[in-house]
This record gives sequence, structure tokens and C-alpha cells, in this order.
Amino acid sequence: MPRIAAWGAALLLFCQVACAPAGALVQVEDPERVAQGTEVIEVRTSARAGVESLELDGRPLPVTFLLTGQDGLTGTVFVVAFSGGRRVAVGEAPVRLSASAPSVVVSLASACETDTVCSDGLFCTGEERCVEGRCEQGPPPCAPQLDACVALTCDEAEAACAVGLPEGLDDGEACTEDLCTEGTIEHRARPDGTACAGGQGTCQAGRCAR
Repeated sequence: MPRIAAWGAALLLFCQVACAPAGALVQVEDPERVAQGTEVIEVRTSARAGVESLELDGRPLPVTFLLTGQDGLTGTVFVVAFSGGRRVAVGEAPVRLSASAPSVVVSLASACETDTVCSDGLFCTGEERCVEGRCEQGPPPCAPQLDACVALTCDEAEAACAVGLPEGLDDGEACTEDLCTEGTIEHRARPDGTACAGGQGTCQAGRCAR
């Protein structure tokens, strides 16, 4: 299990840190000032089970701690800030432990508890969800394209998906028949002599001749 220790005013878990073969210096920042008054930080990584807690003892953010573990271990470090027992902010960053203890910055963002607080009110951006305290964007409502011969576009004003023609289908030529079959576009020439240009010309080899 990775271990953490405060870096600066107090050094926690000193023996564990001193004996660790590798680590990373993780700095937790609050650029949006959403975690003011944070009392406790919980840390976990994707590469190990378990959660470590770091009490700030009145120290303001940013705060730096040493995450230790096996040399060469890679993954993601997840940080949760608590104030008054309530989750107020979350953050994450990729991390790789090594003997040189590289620096990693985790920027906190507002935490969520329900999907409702994540919604931006827009249809075309998809349905936002609250996942492990963080708002995540849902898939676009008008994708994927299930039929290669049908193009879907998102109409925000109508809050609906509009059906249109695939790009490149209309070649702008009156003397061709534009076809799409299983995603393959074909411009088939109309029979020679077919009237075009409002009756002022005739089709010749797929072109309107006047």
C-alpha cells in the first residue's frame, strides 16, 4: 500500500517514508479556491488498495506530501478534501514512483454528490454524471452514427437530434442520382437526354449540357 507523509511543518509516518525505496512528491493545489478550510485529505492510488488520511492541522492549501511505494510503480493518485466531515473537492493526476521522487501536481475541483449539480443545462453536451465525487461528461446524444448513410446533427434549440444527409452525398450535379448504400456513396449518371437546368439543357454522360 502506498504511504503518505506531510512535507514541511510536520513529517508523519517518518519511519515508513525513510525506509521506502521510491516515491513522488505530490502537491495538492486549490486554484479555484473551492477547498478553503480543508481539514483532512484522503489519498488513494489506482495501483494499490486502501486509503490514507492526512490531517492538515490548520495548514492552508497548497500542501505537499510524500507518496511512497515500489520503484517504477505507475498509476493515478486520487485526492479528496474534507471540511466538517463533508467532501468539498476532488482531484487526480498520473503518478510514477521512483528513487528521484518526481513532483506531481493535483489540482482540486468542486466535488459533487448527485448528478443534478453536474448538469450544464445543455442537451447537446450529453448527460453529466457524478462519478466518485467528480462531474463527468456523458456521451454526445447524437452519436454514434448507427447508419453510415444517415448523418445526425444536434439541434440545441429543439433539444433533439436532426437527421440529415452524409457529407459528400450531394455532388451538386443535376444529372447524377446520389445514392448511399451501407455507407458507400455513389453518383450514378442519369440517362443521356434527360432534361436538366429547368428544361434548358439535357444530360450528357452525367453532365448538364446546354
